[in-house]
Amino acid sequence: MRIILLGPVSVQHGGTLRPVGGNRARRALAMLALAADRPVGTAQLIDGLWPDDPPATCRDQIYNCMTGLRRVLRPVRNEAVIEPVGGGYRLRLDPNRVDAIAFETSLRRAADLTRAGHAAQAARELAAALKLWRGEPLQGITDGVLGAAAVRLERLHGEAWHQRIATQRAASRDSDLDPGLIGEMYAAVERLPLHEGLVRELATVLWESGRPAEALTACQEHRRRLAAEVGVDVGPAVRDLESRIRQARPVRATEPPSTNDPAPCQEASRLLAHADLLINQIRAHLGDHHCASQR
Repeated sequence: MRIILLGPVSVQHGGTLRPVGGNRARRALAMLALAADRPVGTAQLIDGLWPDDPPATCRDQIYNCMTGLRRVLRPVRNEAVIEPVGGGYRLRLDPNRVDAIAFETSLRRAADLTRAGHAAQAARELAAALKLWRGEPLQGITDGVLGAAAVRLERLHGEAWHQRIATQRAASRDSDLDPGLIGEMYAAVERLPLHEGLVRELATVLWESGRPAEALTACQEHRRRLAAEVGVDVGPAVRDLESRIRQARPVRATEPPSTNDPAPCQEASRLLAHADLLINQIRAHLGDHHCASQR
């Protein structure tokens, strides 16, 4: 059994995906699942279920929503139970039964393996983690307070791809690269086009594979995309890479891949691209305070 948040919110049981009907029910299940066996207060649920203007009957509607979710979870009630807990609700289950939490657990294991010098094992761990993704995180419910969770998961998704590729390259220094790796990298860049670390890894592998023209094209397309979408230039690492490619200097790293690449241009672009989500969160909180003052 698994709660699916890395894509359309649903419940997986016995190899079958059971969709969760209704926008409000999906929001509630996502909030409970992200809390990972910890209580979620009623006030928090009101924030998440009504980002703009909660109705006077919001508490009654939350109660009804929980009743409906219990019906959805009935086939897996031995593994996941929604229970009332002091002014809120808790989804009692093993946290790693939630795909988003299992994903983060795998990222931490991969980081530990990388630091210990086990690049091949880290690459396998990251490859397995990335297979958990089925689409956009929290698909269709990313306004309001859940927006911040979706942005964070997307950021981790990009970093996972970056580290997956970096560890695979590190593991392949004394052997040939996986022939499918470049195709995976192109797919990752298409999915996360503003992630500078991914573009840098793609261009590096293309260059090392004897495809310098493609490597430069990847860098140039990234520069155009950043300028057009967020009005910033590429970072110094990409500029240095372009210079190395043009001068035909090797770029293969000798040190293990970083587990904490700040990617400043990527962060700046994400902050700009998702500023509207932060504004929606502030509005939702203000709306909640207004609702509380009216009750």
